[in-house]
Amino acid sequence: MRDCYRCVFARIGLKQGMRRKLKWVAGTAALALAVAAATPWPLSGVATRLEIARQVTVATGFTTDQPASAVIRLLPRPMITVEAFAARAPDGALSIAAKSLRADLRILPLIAGRLELANATFIESRIDVDLDRMIAPARPDMAARDKSAPPSAGLRSVALRGGDVHLHGGGRDIDLSDMDLAIDWRGLTAPLSARGDFNWRGEKVQTALWLGKPANLAVDDSSPVVARFESPTLTANFDGAAAGGPSYFIDGRVAISATSPNGLFESLVGSAPELSEAGPISLDGAARLSRHELSIANARFSLAGSSYDGVLSASFDDRGSRVSGTLATDLLDLTPLVQVFARAARASNEAPARRLGLSGAGGADIDLRLSAARARLGAYEATRTGISILKSADQIEISLAEANAYKGNIKGRATIRRDGDDLEWLARGTVEHLDAGALGAAARRSQRITGEFSGEFALSAHGANAPTLLAGLSGTAKMDLANGEIAGLDLEQALRRAERRPLSLATELRGGKTQFNHIASSMLIDKGVAIVENAEGAGAGVAFNLTGAATIPTHELALRLKAWQASPSAPVAGAMQLAIDVGGPWDAPLLIVDPQSLIQHSRAAAPLRDPDATAEPASEPR
Repeated sequence: MRDCYRCVFARIGLKQGMRRKLKWVAGTAALALAVAAATPWPLSGVATRLEIARQVTVATGFTTDQPASAVIRLLPRPMITVEAFAARAPDGALSIAAKSLRADLRILPLIAGRLELANATFIESRIDVDLDRMIAPARPDMAARDKSAPPSAGLRSVALRGGDVHLHGGGRDIDLSDMDLAIDWRGLTAPLSARGDFNWRGEKVQTALWLGKPANLAVDDSSPVVARFESPTLTANFDGAAAGGPSYFIDGRVAISATSPNGLFESLVGSAPELSEAGPISLDGAARLSRHELSIANARFSLAGSSYDGVLSASFDDRGSRVSGTLATDLLDLTPLVQVFARAARASNEAPARRLGLSGAGGADIDLRLSAARARLGAYEATRTGISILKSADQIEISLAEANAYKGNIKGRATIRRDGDDLEWLARGTVEHLDAGALGAAARRSQRITGEFSGEFALSAHGANAPTLLAGLSGTAKMDLANGEIAGLDLEQALRRAERRPLSLATELRGGKTQFNHIASSMLIDKGVAIVENAEGAGAGVAFNLTGAATIPTHELALRLKAWQASPSAPVAGAMQLAIDVGGPWDAPLLIVDPQSLIQHSRAAAPLRDPDATAEPASEPR
């Protein structure tokens, strides 16, 4: 009996030992298979590499050379890696070159001995897109595939990791870098979505795109489109439809907003003046984008606190970009924009070596018409204002067709032309029947001069920066004032007092007012100096004229005012005369009476001229 037990236990031990050995063998084999599956295996067969190229062509429609090398790995999931991958569209509109292409493989076809790509990732790729060539012709074969192909056929998703994209079209080049984008398209009948980010103009842009029926674009049909782009300074949203075929276009609602005009203008026209301090800008409307044109109807445009309604359009081709539009607004506030250019002029004055140019006005030609119920420039306002802006590569022309201001009308035109490395500036304008008193009140200054003001001017300048332009300012100006008064200077009373008390006149000159029927003047401006050629005026009991000059760059006055007693129709014989020097800055002029004029014409000063003469007692006239 004991021998039987021993036999049984021996057999059991033998079976357990064999089991342990089998486990070791199975484990070793499984480990070997796992290592083999996880180890990259190079695929050197020409037929295999051609099959990879065919898969890419079938899935994308691109032509590609057979890869130089390909590696397959089964774990953790079946994957194939192709080094130095390159593909291109048959029409040359798009090409891609990647450091490597990594693609997941479908398991069931792989078991059956076939390679089918499921998801693809392009690593460090370079994509070139020629938008002018990207015309999608109708392809009936795509429509047939729509009905026969299962939703899972072809690549399900494509990802770009660390890629760069170069877009060329309409005469412009756009570069996007550090592309990190995932594109999902589960089949020809399924929607296409893309999401990711890239760098543009030094900013990271988050983007999202959805196409409802992308296959329709290949058969001359339409597809719904939703797109969004967002960066720290610019946000754009689009909701509409895209149509394929030779004359493809996109229609829908667009809304764009930016923290400053720079980003928006640079996006549309290539460059812009430094307008960051003009405040946020927004644009929305019904947009239509075709191959060479973008138009926005029912546009609402907001800038510097003002809103505009109208039509805008931009065209772009190999000759460049052009922007045109017609806009209307209740309030056109030019103050922020003028302040920007004023600061640029002051900066140029502080650093004269800094040159001015037309490049700051943007790279596009511009034809813009503005109409405003009210227009504002600092403290000044006008109504019923019409402005047009025309810009080409070498010239900017700004025309003020009409502006009603302070009971009068203003018209003018300014032209800036490129002349080699310098600029030539021309300005011409007319002013009719302005209320000079209301104009002074708007400037929040004392109403020194009132009356009805009319005039005209023609100016020109040539230079490289603001100081040289002012120093070289030349031209002519004519001004007329009617039925007004000069506050702070009573010439008629001063003439009467000068006969009795000439020595105290200097301290009593300021005060009262001088009424006049008219003042007519003409000036010649030469190299920044305004020379008063002729300025004459007449009022109740007094006549006067003004000669001298004013230096425009430094705002300095050097004038002489002569006044004499006169009847309404003619000078008074032997009448008292005064000569007053006007100097100092424009804002606070100094008045200095010439003592010789007092001595020569005052009866009280007769003993100074002739010691034997008998002077009349000096008394204050009543």
